[in-house]
Amino acid sequence: MKAPKSRVAEVFYWLIERTMPMIAAITIADSINPSN
Repeated sequence: MKAPKSRVAEVFYWLIERTMPMIAAITIADSINPSN
């Protein structure tokens, strides 16, 4: 029962690693060039 849990965590962390730089880039771009 440990394998599926670790697999889910693996995908979860991979998703975070993938999305965090994008979110950070969007946030930085917004602070530099606010659109509102």
